[in-house]
This record gives sequence, C-alpha cells and structure tokens, in this order.
Amino acid sequence: MKVEKGKSNRNERGSVLAFVLIIGICLSILGWGMLQMGFGSRVNSAISVSGITAREAADAGISHALQEMNSRFVFGAPFDNSWLPFQSPQITLPNSGASYNYLIQGPLSGPTDFYWLIKSTGTTDRQTKIVYAQTGLRNLFDYALIVTDKIVLKAGTTVDWYDSSGTPPAQYNLKIGTNSIISPPAGGIDLGTGSIVRGDVLVGIGGDPDIVIREGGGGAITGLRYSLSEPFVFKQINAPTSYDATITPPTGNNSNITAPAGYTLENPYTIETSSISIGQSGRLTVVGHVALHVTGDMSFGQAAELYVGDPNVPPGDPSFIPSSLDIYLDGNLYGQNAGGINNLSQIPGYFKLLGTGDPYQHWDIKNSRTFYGVYYGPNADIIIRADADIYGSVSGHSYDMRNSGNMHYDVKLADLSPYDIGFGIDRWWEETGP
Repeated sequence: MKVEKGKSNRNERGSVLAFVLIIGICLSILGWGMLQMGFGSRVNSAISVSGITAREAADAGISHALQEMNSRFVFGAPFDNSWLPFQSPQITLPNSGASYNYLIQGPLSGPTDFYWLIKSTGTTDRQTKIVYAQTGLRNLFDYALIVTDKIVLKAGTTVDWYDSSGTPPAQYNLKIGTNSIISPPAGGIDLGTGSIVRGDVLVGIGGDPDIVIREGGGGAITGLRYSLSEPFVFKQINAPTSYDATITPPTGNNSNITAPAGYTLENPYTIETSSISIGQSGRLTVVGHVALHVTGDMSFGQAAELYVGDPNVPPGDPSFIPSSLDIYLDGNLYGQNAGGINNLSQIPGYFKLLGTGDPYQHWDIKNSRTFYGVYYGPNADIIIRADADIYGSVSGHSYDMRNSGNMHYDVKLADLSPYDIGFGIDRWWEETGP
C-alpha cells in the first residue's frame, strides 16, 4: 500500500502542537495555582500576624490596667474604689499599627472573696481580640515562708496550712519561696531529710529550681517548683510616730502593760521604749490591744516569758479580755532556753513582731512553747531554736530552723487588710467567638 509522505508529516506536526498546547495549559494551570497558593499564604500569614498583634495589644491593655490600679494603691490604706468602673481611651501601641482600650470593674463578689475584673480589647486593621483578667489584692502575709536570701529547714519539718477561724480550707495554694537564685548553702532553699512542703516552692527570677532547691532524702514537695515572675517586694513597715504613753523598759519579774478600755485592734494603745529585757524566769504580761515600738534590742532570760493576754484568766472566762500585741523592733532579739512568747488567743494575727530596723537585724529565738503569730523582718536574719510548732507565717532576709518543730500557715493572715500591698492577676482568659 502506498502512503503519501506529505500527509504523514502533517499528522506528526499536528500531534506535536497538540501536545505542546496541553503542556502549556497544564503549566498555566499549575502557575495559576501556585500564584493563588502564594497569595493565599500571604493573606493567611497577614491574618495570623494581625491576630497575634491584636492579642499582644490586648495583653498590653491588661498590663496597663493593672499598673493603673497599683499606681492608685497606697500601702496601709484601704483601696479607693470610687473611680471605678473606669473605661480607658483608645491607646496606640507604638510601631505596631495596633491599639487597645480597657475597662476596670469592681469590686465584684466572688465565691470566697471580692475581685476586680479587667476587660481589654486589642485591635488591628484586620482583627480584634478581647482578653479578661480577674485580679485580687496581694498581701505581705500571702506566703507561709518568704525570704530574700536562704531558707534552711530542720530534718523532718512539715510546712502546711490551717484556718484559725476553725473552717478547714478545702483547697489552698500554700507557697514558700526566696528571691535567691543561688544554690545552698550560700543561698536558696535547703530542705532537711524527710521535710515535707504541702504546697509550691518558688525561687528567684530566672533561677533553676533544681539548683536553688536542695532536698534531703525521704522528703516531698507536693506542689509545683518554679521561679518567680517578679521579685517578692518586702514593704518596709514604719513604726508609729505618735504615742499614748512612754514607759521605762520592763525588766525583772511580773511586769505588766495594760491598755485602757476603748482601745481596739485597729487603734491599739501605742507605747515607745528604748529596750525590753525580761530577766531570768521573768514575765511580761500585755493585756488589751497594744502596739509597742522598741527602738533598741529585746532580750529574754532563761525561762523568761511574754504573755499576750492574762494567763490567770482562761480565754473562755467571761472576764477574759481579748488581747493583741504588735512589736515594732528596731534592734535585735536574743532569747534564752525554756522561755517563749505566749499568744493566749491562739490567733496568729494577734501577735506580730515587725522588723523596722536597718540591715541587718539578728533575731535568735528560743521558743519552747507553741508559737502563734507573725515574724516579719525584711532586714532580719531569723534563727529559730524551738522544740515547738509555729502557727502563723515568717518573712525575713533569711530563715534558719535549727530544732525540730513544724510550721502551720494560717490562711486568715492574708485577710489582714492593713498589710495589702497591691493587685495581682489571679486568672485570665481570651474571649472566643460563637
């Protein structure tokens, strides 16, 4: 059979053209798809960046609102809520193209306490994010045990909590901590063999808990271990500046200070003295609500005792007078064996030893009786040589527990409003769409 040569060449050329056309169409579709994918990726990236920026703006609003609240807070005075609710203007974040505004409301009644609510709205050209923060007051006595430098606990020590009002807390976030980031023995937290902390243990900013905390065998930390987000600020408490009376230093046996009728826990009978020295087997009894500024040192002789309340009248007796004592101590504290501080009310908030001296005070305490009260000495190195338990809280430059005895933090101490120090965030959350 004879094939025409020209017709065959034309068929081949037509097939090649069709194939090239198909390849061109496929490449065009692929290129268009790639362009669309690139454009979509850029759009999605822009949306994601816009969302992140809006969230950062909302977070900045939370920080700004908290700063606003704390700038209006005055230590030692009730917080003024008369300016609330407060709506801020729209505030631009520099170099971001984002802005925010915030609303502060409160105080609002919660299940266990009052709280303040912050609503912050962050905005960009594409997105809006809304973040809420529930804030509450912070207190000098929020920690069971807090120091600037180091904590040393005797072997077998237990740190836990209770409620002096008699209501067992169903749950409580007990905390002990230090601002230190140095490992023991130079700093940090040294837990003796068998010591138990029923709560969280915190170390200084940037500190590694595995380095700053040293645990003896057989012990346990039941909560978390982490570093502080900011240093714990030890507020300097000032001694009274006016007094109802000036007394000579109580010495010897059976000295007494009695507040006249009408003085209250909030407005105690206020006295100044240069020193307190209770001699061997001596006794100082304080009846009523008293504040005592000691401009020098305090010392307890062998078997000397300080009673807050009349030891001859039991608390249940109709003639019992509720008594409290705040000691503002500028100097040092020295104690001998077998003596002690006896807060007969057994309410820790009714006895407070408050360090008001310059660095560094030295408190060497030998308390043979169960102690109910607060040791707060921002500049004090505190040594406890006690074969008895402590009910209350301890704050200082350092804390060294030399003898056996447990520590039981009273959760009611955090409710002592004269010692509120400002606001902190309890929890926060982002509003989600429908």
